Amino acid sequence: KIKDIVSYRYFLYSSAHQSRVMDVKFSLQREWLLSCGKDKYFQWHCSETGRRLGGYQSAAWCLCLEYPL
Repeated sequence: KIKDIVSYRYFLYSSAHQSRVMDVKFSLQREWLLSCGKDKYFQWHCSETGRRLGGYQSAAWCLCLEYPL
């Protein structure tokens, strides 16, 4: 289980995103980690396994997330 948001940011930058990770949010209800970055991707991962559950590529950089937690 990924417990530390700093280590998760490193995981995202090293394997999930191709550029700087700009924001990370945690959904306690779903146990998902949501991330966005300058690689134009918004992605969500399982916080238990680290497995990518989905993603969306935008036309511009993703700079921040606002998610009703």
